[in-house]
Amino acid sequence: MSASLRIKIKMIMRGEFMELIAGTTVFALKVGATELGIPIYSIEDKDKGMSVTNNAKGVIREIAACCGAIFDGAVIVYRDTCGLWDELVVTGGEFSEYRYNGGLTENEAISIAVAKRNVGV
Repeated sequence: MSASLRIKIKMIMRGEFMELIAGTTVFALKVGATELGIPIYSIEDKDKGMSVTNNAKGVIREIAACCGAIFDGAVIVYRDTCGLWDELVVTGGEFSEYRYNGGLTENEAISIAVAKRNVGV
C-alpha cells in the first residue's frame, strides 16, 4: 500500500462477526463506522455453498434485510475464498459492481477503500 493511501481508521463496532446465509452462501459480517460516520461492512466468505463473489446481489440483500438499508458510499469490503480483500459497491441499495482493493488484511482493505473515497478514485 502506498504511503499516500495510508490513513488511520477507527472502527466503532456493533459487535463481533455474525454468521449470515444468503441462499447457499454462508458468510460472516461485522458492521461498524469510521470516526466520520462512514458505514463499514466487513464480510468474510466462509467457503460454504456459493461464494460471496458469485452471490454478491444475494449477500447485499441479506445484509440489508438483517441490518437495514445500505447507503451509497458505504464501505463494503470482503475476504474471498482465496483470502484476498476486495470491495462490493452498492448503488441505490443494490449491489452494482466489484472494485479491486488489494488489501491483505481487513484493516488495510478498509483504509484503502476510505482513502480512495477521499481522493475521488
